[in-house]
Amino acid sequence: MSPRFTSLLLATLLGLTACGGGGGDGSAGSSSSFQQTYTASASVGEVLSYTFNSTNNTYSYTITESAYNLGNTTVSGNLTVNGDGTYSPTTAPAAKIFATQGKVIGGALPLTGLGTRPFFGIATPSTTAPAIAGTYNFVSLKCTNPSNGNFTVPNCRTDYGTMKFDNSTNPPVYYFCSQANLTATGTGACATGQMNHTGSGVWRLTNNAFANINVYFMGMQGANGQKIGILDFNNAASGFGYGQALLAQQQSTSMADVSGSYVYFKQDGTAGSMSLMSNGTTDSSRIFTANNPWQGMALSNASGGQSLALYSGAGFYIYRDPASSDFSFEIGIAK
Repeated sequence: MSPRFTSLLLATLLGLTACGGGGGDGSAGSSSSFQQTYTASASVGEVLSYTFNSTNNTYSYTITESAYNLGNTTVSGNLTVNGDGTYSPTTAPAAKIFATQGKVIGGALPLTGLGTRPFFGIATPSTTAPAIAGTYNFVSLKCTNPSNGNFTVPNCRTDYGTMKFDNSTNPPVYYFCSQANLTATGTGACATGQMNHTGSGVWRLTNNAFANINVYFMGMQGANGQKIGILDFNNAASGFGYGQALLAQQQSTSMADVSGSYVYFKQDGTAGSMSLMSNGTTDSSRIFTANNPWQGMALSNASGGQSLALYSGAGFYIYRDPASSDFSFEIGIAK
C-alpha cells in the first residue's frame, strides 16, 4: 500500500476462496480468456449490466437504474491488455479493469458526463431471500446530492457499519446501521424497510421513514460460503443519497486468509497495486490486527489517525480514509 493510508481506513477483503490460503482462489482471472456478464454498480449510483470479453478484448454495458437519467444507455468498446493482467478501455487508457470468471469484476468505468469512476459487479446474483439472508459489514461512499462524478466534502462522505437481511417475513426486511455493529447493539437504532426482488438478482429496498426510495441490492455467495453484496444508492428521497456500498457477510477472519497481491481502483478513477502479508503487514509497513473493533474488521494505527479495516476471506477489498485529502474510497481485487 502507498502512503495514502494515513488516517481512518476501512477496507473489506471479500472471500471467494474454495481452498488454500491467501487473497486469490485459483480461479480464472483477467489473464485467462473468457466472456462473462456481471450485475454491477458504479460508485456514482448507477446499476448496470456489464459484459467483459477477454477473448476478443471488448466490453459493453447497459445502465438499468440511473441517478442521472441515463437509464437504458448502452456503451461498448475495446480493451487493451496491460502487463499486470488488467485491461483498460481504449478511450480511458489510465483506467484499469480486473475480472474473475464466475465471480467478481472491478475497475474504473468511463461514464458519459460523469468521468471515469469505480464500479464493482458480481457474476451470479442471488434471486431468493434465503440466499441473501444474514448479517454483513459494509463500506460506502455516499453523496447528499448528485455528485456528477465529483466527490467533494461536505456533499460526499465515506461510511461503514453493518446491515442485516431478515427473510423470516414476506417480503424480507433489512436493517442498516451506520458506524455500529448491530450484532452487539441490536437493530433499534437502524434504518429499516422491506426488500422486493425486481428480477435478475436485483432487489429494491423501501425505507420506513421515507415515501420514495431508489436503493438496490445485489448479492451472491462465494465458493467458501461467504455472502457478499452491493448496495446502489441513487436518490435523495431514500434518506441514503447517491453512491455505493460494498458488503461482506460478518465472520471472523485472520490476516493470513486475506494475504496476497491486489489491483485497486480509487474514487477518482486512478489505479495501482498493493500487497498484504499473512501477518497483517502491508508493503508500506502498515500492520493490521484482525477482528477489531468487531468481527470481520481490523484495526491499525497510523500517522494522523486510526485506521480501520474490514476483512473476510480474500477475493477483493474496500477501504475508506476520510481523513485523507481525498477521503479515499478504494476497491481492490486479488490477482
